[in-house]
Amino acid sequence: MTSLFGIPIETVSTSLLIITSIIIVLVVILALLNAIFFKIGVRNIPRRRMQMVLIVCALMLSTTLLSSVLTTGDVLTTTAQTVAVFNWGNVDELIEGGSGTLGLYSERIYRDVRDSARDDPDIISVGAGLRVQDLLIADQSSRQVRSKVTALGIVPGSELGFGGMLDQTTSRQRTISELSKNQVYLNETTAQFLNAHTGDKLYLYSEHWPGERFQVYVAGVVSNDGLVGDNPFILMDVETLRGFEDINSALINQIYVHNRVGVEPGGSSVSDAVTVRLGQVLPHQVHVIQVKQEGLKNTQKAEDIFSRIFALFTLFSLAIGLLLILLIFVLLAAERRVEMGMARAIGVQRRHVILMFLFEGAVYDVLASFVGLLLGVGGGAALIWFLRPIMERFDFPLKFSAQPRSFIIAYCLGVIFTFCSVVLSSWLVSRMNVIEALRDLPEPIQNASLRESFQRLWLVLKGLFRPPAPREDVHKQAGEHSSPLVSRWRQARRAMLEIVPETITGTGVFLAEAGILPLLAGWWLFALGLREGKVLPFSLGFSLLVVGAGLMLKALTEHLFYRFNLWVRGHDNRTRARRVSSGLFAALSGALLLAYWALPFDILAALGFRRFQGG
Repeated sequence: MTSLFGIPIETVSTSLLIITSIIIVLVVILALLNAIFFKIGVRNIPRRRMQMVLIVCALMLSTTLLSSVLTTGDVLTTTAQTVAVFNWGNVDELIEGGSGTLGLYSERIYRDVRDSARDDPDIISVGAGLRVQDLLIADQSSRQVRSKVTALGIVPGSELGFGGMLDQTTSRQRTISELSKNQVYLNETTAQFLNAHTGDKLYLYSEHWPGERFQVYVAGVVSNDGLVGDNPFILMDVETLRGFEDINSALINQIYVHNRVGVEPGGSSVSDAVTVRLGQVLPHQVHVIQVKQEGLKNTQKAEDIFSRIFALFTLFSLAIGLLLILLIFVLLAAERRVEMGMARAIGVQRRHVILMFLFEGAVYDVLASFVGLLLGVGGGAALIWFLRPIMERFDFPLKFSAQPRSFIIAYCLGVIFTFCSVVLSSWLVSRMNVIEALRDLPEPIQNASLRESFQRLWLVLKGLFRPPAPREDVHKQAGEHSSPLVSRWRQARRAMLEIVPETITGTGVFLAEAGILPLLAGWWLFALGLREGKVLPFSLGFSLLVVGAGLMLKALTEHLFYRFNLWVRGHDNRTRARRVSSGLFAALSGALLLAYWALPFDILAALGFRRFQGG
């Protein structure tokens, strides 16, 4: 693969490697500075080996899927490039142009190119022929018909410098000069499609000679090399094909050039130089095409399709990994809840609990990503081994080819994503009530309002920027070993690790529950779908608009119902208000979403919207 998420693969691999190195160095530094908590965090790994194996197997799933996706992408990309190059056989440059529907020009141009190429050290041989595409061939002997076959009339002798034509039956070299007027060669691909053999009678049909057909006989089946590749070809003398096309003069429409070095590493400069030199001897009505390099450029379209599909699978694998990691660490926290409560009761701070889970998760992360990488690459190789014989029947040979950059991306992305998930889950599980944890009771629901969270943040920030108190006052309040700098550092650390994340989380939850975030995201996707004419962002945006409007209506209904109970009945009944508003939200939003997704998309055009594309 050459890109992932639209970013060049080299940039992605380098960036991920740097981020992974920073994460590993950061964890090592934290472990050195907090050696006791590192030992406490990792002590459970060797104690419970079966649990360790289960956790590693769960955490490695995202890395396994990711490495399998990248390995498969490398194989398909390499195969597409190989097929694109091999389809042109030994031809590196093609000279076309001329006039008419076939692009005809004089055979004299071929002789001029051949004469000039004798003094060119980079050109091995030059050939010429008349090429007619889209023939229909009927084999009277096998009763098989094949369309989209290319007829190639070769100037006798010009095929020899391209490797000749190896007869698949007798294993000897065949030449065009051996053919009589109504004899042809078939390449392997055409012979397989028609189930043709030497001596079969063929009928040729083309739109170039409407109402007519020509009868020829198979003189042999030749290999897919030389002037032809894997595409279906029928080969004959150029005079025979000129007779079919009713051409009475020495005209051709293609000249083939074979370089000493193709488009392998170092071959691009040779092809460019040959193209420049050929352009100096050619008349203006013809031009040079670097067919193999053009084929490689065309594979970029296939790579773009592959990269989009693989990026989608990557997102799915990362989402699965996130859910598994959060679930695993929540279960680990529930199992050790009493232990963490006792640690908090004897003076362990919340950040120490986060560090213990972080160290344990980091060890699991490194092990799981490595095991997942090995299993993913092995699974991709097994898949290629299983599909190779099937795809070879369709002339699409699969060859295992994995780039080292893909291994780096799979491992680093697995480490980074798992580490971020571990940090998030560690912060979540560290939020506990010490008394409830010691008693192993369920955690009480915290109903702190958004206003209270911002008030706490404001008080902490105001304390940070308040002028320092006199030193004697500090000693009286905090003890002889305290200082204003240490006190401010503790306040800043508490704000960064506890109050700021809780405030941001509370704000996000409030905006989501109020329907503001879904409305903003939905409107952006809705406008994007209308502007780009794509139905997927339009439909997602409409769905988010429905959900956002429903959440906003739910919040408004809950508030009005609460105020009504408080005013009429004189007591607070939030539970009933929440139940009524939730039922109303589910009914209205569900009905609208069901109605939209159940209707055919053609109805959007009937309602005045533009006709959308499929993606």
